[in-house]
Amino acid sequence: MKKVYKTNVPIPNQEYERILSLVEDWGIETWWEEMDQVLYSSGIRRKR
Repeated sequence: MKKVYKTNVPIPNQEYERILSLVEDWGIETWWEEMDQVLYSSGIRRKR
């Protein structure tokens, strides 16, 4: 584990920009509660 962390921290600016370029905006409004529910629970979304 130490070897993995040593090679990636701190992340170079070029690598950070590459990661950010993968992000897409799908135009769907979400709330942090929904994201927590999807990521940390059974995946069942509650309706708003």
